[in-house]
Amino acid sequence: MEEEALQPGGSEDTLLERLFSYYGPDQGDNKGHALLLKSDKPHHFLLGHSHGTDWVEYDAQGWLNHAKQNPASQNAATLLQDSQKKNISSLFSSRSGGPTVLSGSIAGLEGGSQLALRRATSMRKTFTTGMAAVKKKSLCIQIKLQVDALLDTVRRSRVHFVHCLLPKADAVGVGMEPRVTHGESCDSGLMQLDVGLLRAQLRGSKLIDALRIYRQGYPDHMVFSEFRRRFDVLVPHLTKKHGRNYMVTDEKRVSVEAFPARMII
Repeated sequence: MEEEALQPGGSEDTLLERLFSYYGPDQGDNKGHALLLKSDKPHHFLLGHSHGTDWVEYDAQGWLNHAKQNPASQNAATLLQDSQKKNISSLFSSRSGGPTVLSGSIAGLEGGSQLALRRATSMRKTFTTGMAAVKKKSLCIQIKLQVDALLDTVRRSRVHFVHCLLPKADAVGVGMEPRVTHGESCDSGLMQLDVGLLRAQLRGSKLIDALRIYRQGYPDHMVFSEFRRRFDVLVPHLTKKHGRNYMVTDEKRVSVEAFPARMII
């Protein structure tokens, strides 16, 4: 989208053409082939969320205008640093220590604290392909880095996720009175459920599949040392070289290198 915004003749039509060339269906507009489909309306497209169980139609009209760079916002920090008013320039004096690719309004990556530096170090690989976009502080890259920083924090913590399912499409919010039409009775102790919607959410979240795998005896969590001990039979070249009880200092690195993603999946 940023590339199309910089092109002189870029438009939503060319944006959607490139989008479908990368992520569109290979053979026919069939929902079973891809998660991105064309719509009958101009500048509209369909995106299948939750593994294709929840299809949402988007209108791309005006997206390129939002993606265009605004010179005023880029130069605002520098202008405020050079302000003649001390109370204004002091607020932005902390940003005058020299620009870096990790500076800017990217949440979780600013500052010189140990936590910020650790996050920045763990995310260096993200900048190898989009260094120019990071330097110009593009909006899309900032959003991506914010999500990467959040996921990096989640990986370092022990988080318990709660799956929330919507009981029906027009479910009322908390503290709101339920809508009752004339002639219908409303029992506060009962809730009308949209079974089809619930099934679609369960299929999209893969929750039932995960429960079936867990009931078959597969653990939901396993440390890297235990994982290597159980499944090193899949990499016999390592067991022949080091033996089954060899000690390593970095179990995670050995597990990732010994078991490629295609073998685990």
